[in-house]
Amino acid sequence: MPEVVMKRILENSDIRSIFTLRKVSRGFRDFIDSTIPDANLEMIQIFIAPDYISVRYDTFNKKIYRITHRITDQNGCVLELGNEKKKSIDKDYVTAFCDDFVNILRHQKSILRYFLLGWKGEQDRYSEELEQTGLQILKDIEERALKIRRAPLKVLSLRINSANKESMMCILPYINSEILETIGLSSPCIFSRKVMDMGEIVDLEQWKKAKALYTPGIFLTANVRDLSHFEKGNFYLKSVTVEDLVYLKEKFLASPSFENIYIGFFSFFPDFEQFLQLFGPPSFEEHFQNTWMIKYPNSKKSLKIVASLRYIHFESAIFF
Repeated sequence: MPEVVMKRILENSDIRSIFTLRKVSRGFRDFIDSTIPDANLEMIQIFIAPDYISVRYDTFNKKIYRITHRITDQNGCVLELGNEKKKSIDKDYVTAFCDDFVNILRHQKSILRYFLLGWKGEQDRYSEELEQTGLQILKDIEERALKIRRAPLKVLSLRINSANKESMMCILPYINSEILETIGLSSPCIFSRKVMDMGEIVDLEQWKKAKALYTPGIFLTANVRDLSHFEKGNFYLKSVTVEDLVYLKEKFLASPSFENIYIGFFSFFPDFEQFLQLFGPPSFEEHFQNTWMIKYPNSKKSLKIVASLRYIHFESAIFF
């Protein structure tokens, strides 16, 4: 078959069709392996459970594929393709999943709107052992796929359901920093109040150029200056000073693109009396909550600041 015909066929094929076409002929297989056509995936969601790993792929043509590798009593696993027949595999479920996923990720060239690594049945089935399985998977993906890619993976929104810094470092450095907009870090046990030291994460270009940050269930140990570039988000801090909050106020007032940020505190508000001295009298006072309205220079917008004992909320908008 002429190459131009094969190329035209592959341009209109999703990832499942590509792997099916590899089996059509040796010529097709060699052409696919040499050109590596785009998988055209829009979303990847990986869910890890004690007895299986399930991944959902959403394609550009609105098809959804669900693939599950499930543990069996014999040291292998079974492969489930949606509701289709099961296929036995002589590998453990983590290895089998990684083998398949690495091959698929190799073909992903277009922009992924969303990439998630999470847990199934987070609240009642989560364990440290399960998180280590997730870390093992990420390390395998890093070594076998991300490190050897010709170009960084293009992802708009990345979410890792882990309070382990090592998990994020397995993937964030390999994301295209010009494409990434949103970073999500969430604790598998959202009420556990996990503390995460951000360390070298904040030095990455991917972190510095992202626009939104969400960390439900995780309290960050980080300098607020490494968080002040975010335009929107909902995150939690292990510790914060009144001087930090003054810095954020000035930074947000100077940013024309700032939208909305909620910051939760691990303990109570640092020093409310000092805060009042530096911020001045509030525009509105309610029970355990104070509101300031600060006009932007040369603008109809105002920065609304709402502070209570457990959080502070900054919002930029036109208020009437």
